[in-house]
Amino acid sequence: MLAKDAELKGPIPDEKRELRRYLVFQAAVLSRMRRFLAEGFRCSIPREANCEVRPAAFVFMAGKTTGFLGIMPGIMEEFLYATQQRLPIYLVGGIGGAAGVIAHALMSDSGARNPAFTTAFYAKGPTPNYGKLLEGFRALKGNKLSRPTETFTELWEVIQDGRSDGGSKLLRNGLTSEENRELMTTTDTMFAVQLIWKGLSSLFLETAVPGQTTKKK
Repeated sequence: MLAKDAELKGPIPDEKRELRRYLVFQAAVLSRMRRFLAEGFRCSIPREANCEVRPAAFVFMAGKTTGFLGIMPGIMEEFLYATQQRLPIYLVGGIGGAAGVIAHALMSDSGARNPAFTTAFYAKGPTPNYGKLLEGFRALKGNKLSRPTETFTELWEVIQDGRSDGGSKLLRNGLTSEENRELMTTTDTMFAVQLIWKGLSSLFLETAVPGQTTKKK
């Protein structure tokens, strides 16, 4: 993924001399890459010059909440784009990280906005140069780049809308509301794999494996 793929013009800024502009370029490329992953893309592979690649589902687990690159923690941005494409999502939240932040917000019944879904939360935290990144975006005029503040707001609205049925319609992963809550809270990775397989089987296999069950942890 190059700057031109994110519709950025001009040479890549020098990190030392143009830090704010460099951070904006970097964030824009990462956002475009993450959107590509959800939307699908064409690429050349052996014996197929124009192969169309599109994910069948996303599995989110852990993920950085500090020291990340881009407009927000990568898993949070990928989660947003996956919901926009109405793709099946399996959210393993009990292990923590960015996936845990999303899971906690989905299961909460609080109307107050979680601080982790704001730029201010990260600007005051230990993520290097995040404040400089925000300054770089504020200095931009009249472009179509995904901006941090607006994207966090968009993600928070998605989370709020998805709470109504325990996330089932938002996650659309073949699991019940209860099973999704188990997936979002378990710390047992083997149990998480069983739940994910159950959801994938119900979505993509005509018949489930006879006698296969999941045991509640």
